Amino acid sequence: LVVDDSAGVRQIISASLRGAGYDVSVASSAREAVHLMARRRFDVLVVDYAMPRSNGVELVRALRRAGIVIPIVMVSGVADATDKAKAWEVGVDAYLDKFDVRRGALTSTIGRLLAGRG
Repeated sequence: LVVDDSAGVRQIISASLRGAGYDVSVASSAREAVHLMARRRFDVLVVDYAMPRSNGVELVRALRRAGIVIPIVMVSGVADATDKAKAWEVGVDAYLDKFDVRRGALTSTIGRLLAGRG
């Protein structure tokens, strides 16, 4: 599940993951992601750090408090060191800059996280 408020970023990330053979669903907000996750099981969550209303850190915090065990990759193009620390603190499994995503790091990171679960 890819969660990002930017339609363009959702499209880029989902196209990259589909190209690597993953089945991808998308959500434009944390709220939409929660609704999708209540109806379906996902193998991994890719979430943007900065989103309106409920940001990625708040979403991850809520999921972890609810006992959701899923690999979570947070991506951001604007987060600073303090923001990154918050992401790690709430329980992300990987943190990538959006520049790294464009360079193929996301697919390899997801592959590594999913292989570690098997």
